[in-house]
Amino acid sequence: MHYKRYLDGTKKIISTREDLSDYLFHFTKGPDAFNTLCEILRSGEIKDIKKRGFLCFTETPLSMLRPMFEYYTHNFPDNPQLAPYGIGINKNLFFQKGGRPVIYGAKAEKKLLDSSIHWRFVETNLPIPDFSWLREWRIKRSKISFSNKGVIVITNTESEQDILCHELKNYSPYNYPDKEGIFLDIRRVYLGVSMEKIKEFNTKQDLQDLLTLQLEDIE
Repeated sequence: MHYKRYLDGTKKIISTREDLSDYLFHFTKGPDAFNTLCEILRSGEIKDIKKRGFLCFTETPLSMLRPMFEYYTHNFPDNPQLAPYGIGINKNLFFQKGGRPVIYGAKAEKKLLDSSIHWRFVETNLPIPDFSWLREWRIKRSKISFSNKGVIVITNTESEQDILCHELKNYSPYNYPDKEGIFLDIRRVYLGVSMEKIKEFNTKQDLQDLLTLQLEDIE
C-alpha cells in the first residue's frame, strides 16, 4: 500500500514539474539539419554517423526547447551546436532499450568507473567546462529504430511540420488553369511540434494535450 502511494505521488510530481521531461530528444545540426531529419524519417533510424559508439539525446523538456534554440541562433548564427530539427523518443522506452543518463564528473574521476561504462562519462569541471545543463542521455548503439507512433518530430516552423508529419494522397486537379490542385486525403503519420507551436502552447500540459489530440489522428 505504501509503495503504491509512493508511485502515485512520484507520477503526480513528474506530471506537474515543467523541468522534467517524458521524452529524450536527438537533434540534427549544420546547414543540412532539415535534410538530415528528412533522411532519419525516411530510414526510420537514428544512426551514429560520427562512429563514436553511442547516440546522444537531451532530456530538455519540450516546453523549454524554444529558448534553448533561440540562444543558439543568437549567439552562434553561423555554427550552432544544434538545430531545431530532431526526434523525441519516450524516456521509458529509451531506458528499456539500454539508454542511460550520462555521468558528469571531473576528468580524474573517469578512471574510477568500470571501463564498460566509460561511454557514459562526460567531463565537468565547474565553472568551465560544464555540459550538465544539456541533461544528456546516451545509448550504446550504432543505430536505433523507431515507429511512426513512437516518436515526436521537432521542426522550426509549422510549414515544415506539414511536410514531414503528414502523408498527402488522392491529388485532385481543378479544371481551372489559374488554380492549383488539392489533396483530398491528408493523413497525420507522426506526432510533431514546431518551435512556433511551442511558443504558442508553452506549458508541459498544453503541449501534452496537443500531442494527445494528434495521436487520435494517426492510423
